[in-house]
Amino acid sequence: MNDAPSNARPSIRAATADDARAVAALQIASWQSAYRNDLPAAYLESLDLEARTGRWRDVMARPGVEVLVAETVTGLAGFAAFGPAWDADLDPAQTAQLYNLHVDPTRWSQGTGSDLWTAMMERLRGRWRELALWVLPTNHRARGFYERRGLRPDGGRQREPLAPGVAFDEIRYRGALAAPRSTPATE
Repeated sequence: MNDAPSNARPSIRAATADDARAVAALQIASWQSAYRNDLPAAYLESLDLEARTGRWRDVMARPGVEVLVAETVTGLAGFAAFGPAWDADLDPAQTAQLYNLHVDPTRWSQGTGSDLWTAMMERLRGRWRELALWVLPTNHRARGFYERRGLRPDGGRQREPLAPGVAFDEIRYRGALAAPRSTPATE
């Protein structure tokens, strides 16, 4: 019998292709909650788990892409996908990009996003100089999260097509990655 509380902090690990379905399901749930005022309800209800699972398998197979998952005893609590910048105006050797950071809506404001962020930063520091990401201007929860971590809008804007007649506008955030903490040499 497992006595761990359901609100216990999740463990963070690298995702495998076997996680693609759970990642897709969590992304759909997150979108349906976070974007309910930004995207048509019919579009959000039509999000297809099988198609999104296939997309996640493809993303996970791309060179340089890393996906971290946050797990609890009850299942996936969140995930972060990141790697070299995909934007044409950014140097992928200097700039990393956070492609996705989603947390199960029932776990918002419980530290899961922060735990994923910390684990991601451990992997990014020392490899890239800065981090970029795209966010909806109306996603104040996410914008506040990124701003508290030192990222700011850089003036970049894009319109992301999702389906015929459905798109959303995004703004780009960027910020410097701090150098890894040095440890004093022992003599």
